[in-house]
Amino acid sequence: MRGALITLGLAAVAGFAGGRACGEDVPTLPNAPAPPRQATVRAEVQMVSVSVADARVLVPALQNRKTAEAARVRIQGMLARDEATLLGWPVLWLKTGVRGSAQSIEEDRFPTEFMPPAGPGGPESMGIPWQTIPAWGPSVPTAFETQNVGSSFEAEATVEQDGQVVALNILPKFVRFLDMREWHIQRSPIGIEGLKQRPEYQTAQVTTSLRVDRDAPVLVGVFVLPRPKPHVELFILRAKATLLPPEAATPPTK
Repeated sequence: MRGALITLGLAAVAGFAGGRACGEDVPTLPNAPAPPRQATVRAEVQMVSVSVADARVLVPALQNRKTAEAARVRIQGMLARDEATLLGWPVLWLKTGVRGSAQSIEEDRFPTEFMPPAGPGGPESMGIPWQTIPAWGPSVPTAFETQNVGSSFEAEATVEQDGQVVALNILPKFVRFLDMREWHIQRSPIGIEGLKQRPEYQTAQVTTSLRVDRDAPVLVGVFVLPRPKPHVELFILRAKATLLPPEAATPPTK
């Protein structure tokens, strides 16, 4: 009897395996997740500079879901009245799962290395290597670097809950020129003191992953800066998904 039961069990397993090999439909499990819908996502980051006094009110309001939209509307009014400064507003249209980037930049090229002064009366004319004494007077640039100044935004998005929630990986950044930094070089043998300059830049950047509600403003960056005068820079993110019809996500068959 026991041998018969074992034989029947093996036959049942063989029959199930044969059914799958023959291409018969296998019952789907209940509550199986539906395949993700394809969508296009519009993502933007508004980069705004406000006074410290206004930031004390706006930052808590933007961090509260109930008051975030009203705070965003208030900022738009401040921009219209020149009470705030719009630094950048990069906007991206993305397909789900595809990373994109937007930039509005200016290339700032500046010298980093110099040829020491030469000519009649210089160290070379006296047979003295220029490395052994302080260099002064006009110098010739021999090497340069380039700094991108402006706003940029990189993002990758997927949609959840039929487009009502957008999951994002983002990297918004704003780079500004601050000032020329000066430093004095050693005095020359005849008492002349040289002066050199180099540009100074400031970068505000956020790298994060988060889930946001459809078209709801989310504060993703707060930066307090002392120059040129004390102010606060805010990064405000919004994202909106538009679902594609199923046929748009299915490649045509030949």
